Amino acid sequence: MPHLSHHEEGEEAKVEETYI
Repeated sequence: MPHLSHHEEGEEAKVEETYI
């Protein structure tokens, strides 16, 4: 599961939803 370097509140959920 790829993840972005920077983690931000809300953004993390968006990234997970994109790869989920």
